[in-house]
Amino acid sequence: MKKLKVFFLVLSLLLLFCKSRAQEVISSAVAAQSSANLQLSWTIGEPMVETFSAGGTILTQGFHQSKLVITAIDPIPLAGFELEVYPNPTLGEINIKVNNNNISKLRLFLYSSKGEQILLQEFAGQTERINMQLLAPGYYMLKITRDTDIPAQTFKIVKY
Repeated sequence: MKKLKVFFLVLSLLLLFCKSRAQEVISSAVAAQSSANLQLSWTIGEPMVETFSAGGTILTQGFHQSKLVITAIDPIPLAGFELEVYPNPTLGEINIKVNNNNISKLRLFLYSSKGEQILLQEFAGQTERINMQLLAPGYYMLKITRDTDIPAQTFKIVKY
């Protein structure tokens, strides 16, 4: 009976020790940022990282393993609508052109690369212009919606 008690005591201590040893990394820098639509985290200076691949299997070694999910959604086809955004990339102004006369209830949303809404504008004519001269160079997302925020199409805009 005494041997059984000692066995369980040693087993409990081993389990406790193993559980307290969480994943650790020695790195020179680490950070994480998140917003409503984006999460970014990174680690720099990991001393041991290796990736092996064979066939369709990929094995990556290292501490900072993130879950990468990419979802591609085709634009919702709107009857008779074709949208053009030009020039892209731009230095100052972009034009948005619709090839249909029924442009009622179209709205333009311009977002920064951080996900901040910069502009909300109603579509007033066949061609709308957005002045981007005062914006910093970078990537922007132009989302065009119809009616009650039904997405029509999203464009990636590059500002030099």
